[in-house]
Amino acid sequence: SYRNVIPGEISLSGYNYQYQPWNHNNVIFEAKTSTDVHVALSPDSEEGQDKDDVYEIVIGGWTNSQSVIRRGMQGTNISGFAATPGILSPTEFRGFWIKTRQVRTKLVITVGKSGENDPFMTGEDKNPLPLKYLGFSAFYGFSASYRNVIPGEISLSGYNYQYQPWNHNNVIFEAKTSTDVHVALSPDSEEGQDKDDVYEIVIGGWTNSQSVIRRGMQGTNISGFAATPGILSPTEFRGFWIKTRQVRTKLVITVGKSGENDPFMTGEDKNPLPLKYLGFSAFYGFSASYRNVIP
Repeated sequence: SYRNVIPGEISLSGYNYQYQPWNHNNVIFEAKTSTDVHVALSPDSEEGQDKDDVYEIVIGGWTNSQSVIRRGMQGTNISGFAATPGILSPTEFRGFWIKTRQVRTKLVITVGKSGENDPFMTGEDKNPLPLKYLGFSAFYGFSASYRNVIPGEISLSGYNYQYQPWNHNNVIFEAKTSTDVHVALSPDSEEGQDKDDVYEIVIGGWTNSQSVIRRGMQGTNISGFAATPGILSPTEFRGFWIKTRQVRTKLVITVGKSGENDPFMTGEDKNPLPLKYLGFSAFYGFSASYRNVIP
């Protein structure tokens, strides 16, 4: 299953959380907005604007002047108000971290800026919620962009790409599945199973034995088949990178394993597509999990 995942960059409007599964204690992310970063830590992925069983972290609320941690959406403060004037920017991404830890019977939530060890805000709850989902939102009348959420994990089933905006040349990620990692680089976010204008990178296809780069879903190969037996694992995450570069009039796509400089697969297209979206998929009859997608 896949629902509203933020592995790279996403733009949100209004006050409506988009959740993803989350089974970690910490998260780091970057945000760009003029006011009101909203992050939720929740036992479930239910949406709505009157949710009580959730921790709501507000950074740069009140026109980018204060921050607070609450239990419940617009709920009871479990931290003091932190004076944070100008902590957000509408023109550049700013980095933050959120950490949770159990201290005896209390849950302690700390929030800080990337590059700083000390939190600018700490909240405590004596009746902790079980935390299984991470959510992001903007606020009424505003929009916010988030990117580089680490750790972030998504689970997908079947052959159906889920896209996100992507304006980079490279991407790294980790995947866990028994077969058929599918990654798409596309000019648009249109879904469907007969899409031609897309680059499809298949890693560990054919029951985890071969890999290939194609133009089009199940389309024309633009690389040779690479023998990659056992490259994937159903029990542990394996890391990969994909790089794109323009060489004169050709687009060159290289694919490699994390920790290795040399690609195990290279594809070329003499009629390059403009790349604006990044997509992930599993394959028919299988599921796949992805995490730590950067950028």
